[in-house]
Amino acid sequence: MLDPQIIRTDKGLKFKKKVISKNDTRIFYESSDPRHMIVHFSDPENDFGRGAMQNRFNEFLYQKLTCIGIDHHFVRTLNMKEQLVLNADPLQFYVIVRHILTDELSDKFGVMKGLSLPTCIPEFYVGSQMITKEHITTFGWLSKDDLSDICDTLQRMNDFLIGLFLGFKMRLGHYQVQFGYDEGLDFFDHGKFIVIDSFDLGKTAIFDDETGALLTPNEIITRLIH
Repeated sequence: MLDPQIIRTDKGLKFKKKVISKNDTRIFYESSDPRHMIVHFSDPENDFGRGAMQNRFNEFLYQKLTCIGIDHHFVRTLNMKEQLVLNADPLQFYVIVRHILTDELSDKFGVMKGLSLPTCIPEFYVGSQMITKEHITTFGWLSKDDLSDICDTLQRMNDFLIGLFLGFKMRLGHYQVQFGYDEGLDFFDHGKFIVIDSFDLGKTAIFDDETGALLTPNEIITRLIH
C-alpha cells in the first residue's frame, strides 16, 4: 500500500509530506511548491472507498466549473485519493446552499419536509453557528463589494449545477461551498476569491428526479462518471 505521506515529484524524487491541517475526511499536505498543496481524501470509518469517490466527484465538478469560468483551487488529480490544489487562504465562513428542505429545517420552521424551494437559500455559517451577511461585513471579513461578488459567483455556479445534475436525472437538495483568497503569482498578478474545498459528499444531498429518493454517494458517482 502506498504511504499517503510520501510524494514523488515529476523527476521521480521522493520526500516526506508535512501535514498542514486535517479533518475527518481530508488531510492537507505541503507540496514541493509553496503555492500549491496536496489534499488527500480519507475513508471515513466503516466507509471504505469513499475517499476515491470524493476525489472523482470533486474532479468532475471542478472541471465542469472551469467550462463556465468559475475560479477554483483544483489543479489536477494525482492518484485515486489525492489532488493538487492551490494553497488559498480560506475565508472565515462557509455556505450551505439549500434547494429542498430537510428534516432539521422542516421541524425548526414548521414547513413541510421535502419541500422544493422556489429559489435556493444560501446560508452562511461559522462552525455550526448560522450568521448573516451583516456579520461578515461588520467584522471586516469582506467588503460589501467583495461579498457581493462572491454571492454573484455562488448564484452563477448554483444555476449551472442545477442544470448539470438535472441532465443526469438528479435534483440538488443541498451542498456546502467554501471560498478562499488566492494571492496570485506575484505583485502584478492580482489576487482573487476562488471556490475551495467544497462539495463534500457527506454534506451533500442529491435526489433522484423521478422517484425523489435520496441517492447514495456510489449512486451519484455512477450516474455522473460512468
